[in-house]
Amino acid sequence: MKKINQMKRNYFIMTAVPILMIFCIVGIALSGDTSDGEIVEHEELAVYSRFISKKTEGKAFLIVEAKIEAEELYGNDHEFLGNYYLIYVGEKWEDHRANWYWFHVREDLKEILWCEIVECEYYSLEEWRDSLQYREQMERITEYLEENE
Repeated sequence: MKKINQMKRNYFIMTAVPILMIFCIVGIALSGDTSDGEIVEHEELAVYSRFISKKTEGKAFLIVEAKIEAEELYGNDHEFLGNYYLIYVGEKWEDHRANWYWFHVREDLKEILWCEIVECEYYSLEEWRDSLQYREQMERITEYLEENE
């Protein structure tokens, strides 16, 4: 019996703890508030989720995944930036995924970078939100939701 309990404990540590860590990293990262580590629901994710569900008639859903081990990240000029967690945001369909965004969250959770995947360049969360690409996408999503809700 003791061995079974030990196995259950080890299974919990190997599965539940990394999952909780992913939720903390994702919540902190996408809230944009890393000053005190407070986890806030990210309004954009809620909008994306509604949009994907509505646009695909429930055939796809928003997926957010994070690697639980930080990896070395090098910037636009190949300088070492530090160790970062990778966060993926996209659509999940039955037979495939569609990428939306890749983010990198510094190990100390004090910096969030958006990866522009075509050129593989990194920008701060503020630069991403100020970009024309972001503003146009949010405008299209908002218009679609207003017309179809």
